[in-house]
Amino acid sequence: MTDRTDGIAKAALARDHVRCRNPWTDLAALCTDLDALTPGHFADLDCLVLAVDNERARYHAARLGLAARVPLVDAAVRADLFTTRVTVTAPGPEHPCLVDGWTDEHLARAGEDVGVPCAGLDNGPPYGSTLSMAQAGAALAIHQVLALTGVTDEPAWVGHELRLDLHAGRLDRFIRPPVEGCAADHVLGAAAPVLLGSTPADTSLGALMDACGAGPDAVVVFATAAVVTTALCPACSRHLRPCRPLPLDPCRGCGAPPAPLRRSRRVRWGDVAPVVATAAADTWFRAGDRFAILDGATARTFSFAPPAVAWEAGRPLEEAEVAARFTRLPRRYDLTRIRRTRLGLVGLGHLGAAILEGLAPLPWAGLLLADRDQIAVHNLAAYALAASAAGGAPS
Repeated sequence: MTDRTDGIAKAALARDHVRCRNPWTDLAALCTDLDALTPGHFADLDCLVLAVDNERARYHAARLGLAARVPLVDAAVRADLFTTRVTVTAPGPEHPCLVDGWTDEHLARAGEDVGVPCAGLDNGPPYGSTLSMAQAGAALAIHQVLALTGVTDEPAWVGHELRLDLHAGRLDRFIRPPVEGCAADHVLGAAAPVLLGSTPADTSLGALMDACGAGPDAVVVFATAAVVTTALCPACSRHLRPCRPLPLDPCRGCGAPPAPLRRSRRVRWGDVAPVVATAAADTWFRAGDRFAILDGATARTFSFAPPAVAWEAGRPLEEAEVAARFTRLPRRYDLTRIRRTRLGLVGLGHLGAAILEGLAPLPWAGLLLADRDQIAVHNLAAYALAASAAGGAPS
């Protein structure tokens, strides 16, 4: 027996689920890896909801949220411990983020360079997720999304972690203080960026840095890219300074693929300019990317124009539909605020599906849905969206 949902992209299933219940919301479904997204994808959102299962994705999303200056609700589940938790962050250097306080062990699990080669580092075990625990985590996340966007007058616990232990029957709240030198680079979201007139393909890195006023001692801070600063050719033992993201070009000496030794999200322009100044800016950046220039005590942030996102427009919400459809909406819900709010949901596994199930009936201004994976038939029993989005039970 096969199921009509098996092998379908989760983003497409999520899009269909929302449209079955909600003809009014603008929708964008991205079947893509988190690494392919830039801050420009989230620039027009009012809140970003993260429901991923590994430290690498969590770290990357933290940088995207900071650079896009978008509040972020990060949800995770440990089904084996009957525990779910939500961390709430907001842009600005005065607020902590979900990466604040991470140790070198955390960063290593995320694949970040902590002084040793990072190739092959394990992300660590994923957060377990079953249907019941995903629903519990979704309830906690949705509560904070509604508060953070002003839909309700409930408090939004920015800078806190909320932890629900269903085994012990208790809900705890922890303060997450800001940490100086956080590895997520809060400078990326400290100020509104200057919008650049060119695209990454239209200019060279040298011309771009000149236009941004970057001197030799200026430090370039990347939002998404990790530049390989040193590499080694395993075939001819030649040391390289590619100053480029992965994948690297073949070794010029023997043509073998080089192995990265060190990666960095910050580079001193004077050190790398001799290597990359004449290269096109899309060597480092993509549409919608952002970066910061640190020059002594001065920090400036720059942004490329956001990429085109294929939004599917919803239809207008008529007053008669409001009276008929939302008459039992809790009085503390601000329907006008809902109609003005655009949300992003990254990660549409068990937890993300449960979060979307709770958000889908409300007539949001827009929902951006992103996940790289396809649904597998063995996950259908615990996947909240599959049967309804597919239009019925398995055949």
